[in-house]
Amino acid sequence: MTDNKICITIEQKIKKAKKKIDTCIEKEKYEDALELIQAFSWILYEYNQYYYDEHFEKCIQIISDKVLNSENDYVSSKNTILFFDAFGLNSRGLAQIYIKALCKRYNVVYVTYDRQKNNIPDILRILRENNGSAYYLTQSNCLKMIERLNVIVEKVRPEIMFMYDVPDDVVGTVVFNHYKGKTKRFQINLTDHAFWLGTTAFDYCLEFRNYGASISNYYRNISLEKLLILPYYPIINSDIEFEGYPFQFDDKENLLVFSGGALYKTLGAENRYYKIVDYILSSYPEIVFWYAGSGDCTEMNKLKNKYSNRIFITEEREDLNEILKRCTFYLSTYPVCGGLMFQYAAMAGKVPVTLKFDNISDDILINQGELNVEFLCFEEMKREIKRLIKDKEYRIAREEKMKKAVISEVEFENELFSALDNGKTSYPVVIKEIDIASTKAEYISRFKFKNLYCGLARKDAIQVCKYFPIEFMFGVLLKISYKMMRFN
Repeated sequence: MTDNKICITIEQKIKKAKKKIDTCIEKEKYEDALELIQAFSWILYEYNQYYYDEHFEKCIQIISDKVLNSENDYVSSKNTILFFDAFGLNSRGLAQIYIKALCKRYNVVYVTYDRQKNNIPDILRILRENNGSAYYLTQSNCLKMIERLNVIVEKVRPEIMFMYDVPDDVVGTVVFNHYKGKTKRFQINLTDHAFWLGTTAFDYCLEFRNYGASISNYYRNISLEKLLILPYYPIINSDIEFEGYPFQFDDKENLLVFSGGALYKTLGAENRYYKIVDYILSSYPEIVFWYAGSGDCTEMNKLKNKYSNRIFITEEREDLNEILKRCTFYLSTYPVCGGLMFQYAAMAGKVPVTLKFDNISDDILINQGELNVEFLCFEEMKREIKRLIKDKEYRIAREEKMKKAVISEVEFENELFSALDNGKTSYPVVIKEIDIASTKAEYISRFKFKNLYCGLARKDAIQVCKYFPIEFMFGVLLKISYKMMRFN
């Protein structure tokens, strides 16, 4: 089926869902409405043809007003921050660096879902060492989790609230909408390149780059006054030693090119990423290629069959920084560039060689335009790859510049406190019109009907089956078949 037909079908389903949601709200079936919003927000994230949905936002606000009591006066507890983390990841993402900074000045109350409780040892350690506290939302229906989060807010009475949210979360967005004008609310925009829910649930949106700020202003209808730029830095544990190569490697004879992240970031765009890897291995016999990540390995396995003793795929490893220190350069994923991996490479003093796709890789590093890490065409990229492999002095000089391209921990903390105290940082918000045509086309090329069906057949959105029974059934069958294929 053509991309156009897929678009028409998806838009029809979304239109139908909005009618169902409106009916649910009219009949006070708020749980049903929330589960429909949640399921279709995930589909909109994967579809990614627009960056927010005004109808969903209005429905979230209506439900917030209906299910949460606004009668009691709110008196905040000074120097108390509530940090709602819907991701619940330990070192990946941004939660740890924010909590580490906030604990130095505030009493931090951290809230995440209980399924993540055993996945955040360092975050919990930081909280313990600074007399912070952690609360967990037990997996239940949306309304019960909203009630639980609201009870926590009423108990601790935070002066400031942080929302670090997944794209389809309705729990945080409903509760944060309720506290407009009562606390100072900050949103940390990690998913700046795609759709997310909650554009009305904050007073300030912390963007890590001007690309995200521009998307938020142009395509999410977020006013300039709410946008703040605060770059981030990656967490590096210097105590972790190198675990060794998972293959035979002679550092006198071989050079290592490293790449990594979720494999979906390498798929599509005419398989250009794999053509780049193929070029490197065919042109430079001394190169060994290592990819650390998970996902669909189909294309990578094709290259592995061609270069059986020179290309290796592993899961992500804790000693990432030590791996990067040993590589000749880092090859960025394409068409989706991984921002954190970009920064990890720079922190390790390695050049993240990047073929530019649209504007999605912009502004990840400080003064990125002057670093010569992005290339508009493959031929330019080939010349840089050749110099990095063949000219050691050139490579060393380039590596020295990379180490200054990431914000320091101290500077990050100072800028964060400025945002909290003054509603501003020293990084100017530069809004520019972003050409999103290529990004939208790439998402459409990857979107299949399985994304729709599986997106509607969710364990945490069972009520969807009443409104989309055929799609729900297909989704369940698809998920069962995928599990059986993996088992076999």
